[in-house]
Amino acid sequence: MELEKKEASMHFNIGTVYGSNIGTHGTSTITNTFNFEAVDKLIEEHGGEDKEELRKMVAEIKELFEDSEKVKKGSLSKFSEQMQKHSWITGA
Repeated sequence: MELEKKEASMHFNIGTVYGSNIGTHGTSTITNTFNFEAVDKLIEEHGGEDKEELRKMVAEIKELFEDSEKVKKGSLSKFSEQMQKHSWITGA
């Protein structure tokens, strides 16, 4: 009795994709950048009494980016209170 080899496959079910490159021969590029200057500006505008604490938080996160260190699970949890209080910063 010979066993059949099955190839692994992935399937993505995507809803309406009007105007996209999915299913075409076009090329798409997604560029993800992070602008710390924009975050600093938001802190200045919306940080209120927590500006200094928010600046320290962003400095620590920036250090992670600069050292190319992978963010480990839970490494940002110490900032959860500030992120909840100032939810606008997580969108930045």
